Amino acid sequence: MYAKQQTIITALIAFLLGFIIAWMIFGRSPVAEAPIEESEEAGTSSLPAISKNEVSEEKASVDSDVISKPIVFSKEVPVVHDQPAGATVLVKEVVFGKPSWIVAREERKGSIGNILGALWLPSGTHQNREVELLRETVAGGMYYVFLHDDDGDKKFNSSIDLPITDSLGKPISVPFRAL
Repeated sequence: MYAKQQTIITALIAFLLGFIIAWMIFGRSPVAEAPIEESEEAGTSSLPAISKNEVSEEKASVDSDVISKPIVFSKEVPVVHDQPAGATVLVKEVVFGKPSWIVAREERKGSIGNILGALWLPSGTHQNREVELLRETVAGGMYYVFLHDDDGDKKFNSSIDLPITDSLGKPISVPFRAL
């Protein structure tokens, strides 16, 4: 009887380890293209078409291998509430110590999914800013607002403009639900 229990426990542990490893390898979602806009404080402009992973006139192509070396900040946390579904995401307030990006992302199958839109803002306190989206949010869906550093060119590239992190090294993000 004891040998049978030991075999069952060993099989369960092996199954769980296999599941965890598979989830770590295959759990990432592909990232969609996102529209880019500048704040009116910095002046509105259209950006020229550029190669993949760089900003085009209407969209930013992004790579799923986004995070390799995070930028560390700790006091910048956006204020975002549940909000009606639509083509924009309203950020009630955000404070940046230097020019940065607000990035809206969707949740897919319980994980962080595609980038839906990005908004560049100069340093300072910003209130009631709307991030225009490539695709509308859907009522009942979960979404996230992330903060990303800007490398100084005001062109969003998710492999260069990395997420801003907290003191523990985790990307700063706030979840919200579309109503």
